Amino acid sequence: MALFFVYRVVGAVALTTLDSLTPLVRYLIGDAAAWTGKPCDCAFADWPTIELHGRLKDMMRVEDRWVSTLDVDKAVGAPDWLDFYRVIQHGPERFEAQVIPGLGAGPDFEDLAERLSPHLNPRHLEFRAVSRFDPLKSMKIGLTETRLGGAPEIP
Repeated sequence: MALFFVYRVVGAVALTTLDSLTPLVRYLIGDAAAWTGKPCDCAFADWPTIELHGRLKDMMRVEDRWVSTLDVDKAVGAPDWLDFYRVIQHGPERFEAQVIPGLGAGPDFEDLAERLSPHLNPRHLEFRAVSRFDPLKSMKIGLTETRLGGAPEIP
């Protein structure tokens, strides 16, 4: 049986049972990932690896495309002035970037706007320096959040 992979396309992660005693069942676990095309350097070296992009529920819809937590995190990087951030989508063209600057540093909203510009239009971004983040319903501190429902179980 040949397996075909489309690399660098983000889609829903499905886990499949491979047991001959039970029916074939696929579980959509709510994560988004893309095949990397690189083999694992472990005992499963015959299988390609995935790059986890975060939770589908946290993906933001920007114009005609989906933007994942990993997309945003790679764009933000690790500037010296920034300790923590969160980007929230409040509407189709309304985003808020909350930042906690590093100790003794001030927020550099211009730098952050430039870093996010490959994915988010800076004109649609509001910036706010905060001293803490409220946890999500899951009690986690998410890097991205959408109030529009997130991605469907994308293929």
